[in-house]
Amino acid sequence: MATAAFVLRNEKGKPVGADAFILDGTTILVVEAIALKEDLLYTRRNGIKNIMAEGDSRLVFEFLYVR
Repeated sequence: MATAAFVLRNEKGKPVGADAFILDGTTILVVEAIALKEDLLYTRRNGIKNIMAEGDSRLVFEFLYVR
């Protein structure tokens, strides 16, 4: 079992959104990818634009940059 979470902050560093969820039977890499996906979906649903994402998995971000 793994836990994924994200925190959204505005340009001043103030939290403007967050979420956490439990994932069962997966790898850390998948957890990182799902957390990023949920973060991006949250921003879309709430009309948040001009985002900058951070994460622990360099592999997830490298995959996105290649695409």
